[in-house]
Amino acid sequence: GIIREEGGKMYMTDNEWSEAYNEFYEGFRAYQEAGNARAKLCLKYVVLANMLATSNINPFDGREAKAFQDETEIAAMRQLRQAYDANDLRSFELTLKKNNAITQDPYIMRYLEPLRRKMIEQVLLSYVKPYQRLTIDFIASQLNLPLSTLQDVLIDLILDQRIAGKIDQPNNLLILYHHQSSSSSMQNDRAQAIQNWADTFDRLAQSAAGRVF
Repeated sequence: GIIREEGGKMYMTDNEWSEAYNEFYEGFRAYQEAGNARAKLCLKYVVLANMLATSNINPFDGREAKAFQDETEIAAMRQLRQAYDANDLRSFELTLKKNNAITQDPYIMRYLEPLRRKMIEQVLLSYVKPYQRLTIDFIASQLNLPLSTLQDVLIDLILDQRIAGKIDQPNNLLILYHHQSSSSSMQNDRAQAIQNWADTFDRLAQSAAGRVF
């Protein structure tokens, strides 16, 4: 168990969340089978790595984890995972604030900011999906986020091509390109550029003809 737990921590240091999750889970199972009290602690790390990996697998669906789900520390992590599943940023933050079992664990606190960032990204991606344009102030107010935090996350998501769109800074707008409209928009831009070039060529040709005659 201890070897797998330490392996999970090594992967966490390298931000290899999925590998860390697998190692922590195997460590948890080994601890539980041996009746080792570290099983509960390792389960907390299983849930942490699982959320950082943005995994669709809920650790609490497993029989082994269910045996611990009502214990205070694990119940807090379970509530955090439920907020994650529901894309509920407010519940996520509230769970962190009211549960000392989470915030008093120095290892979890080390990864709290990356976890919060992952949660914000996930919520933001889901929230903007149906829209074509939104004011950035409105998004910040709806998600209860500082404007600077929202802008930083939006810029990174756009640069990483996880959001197809752009920020219209003068008008404080997020403009989104959905797959079909994005392709259509690029085709229209290309067609307009060709038309502009053709118009310019015609004007030059007419001007040259006028000078000849």
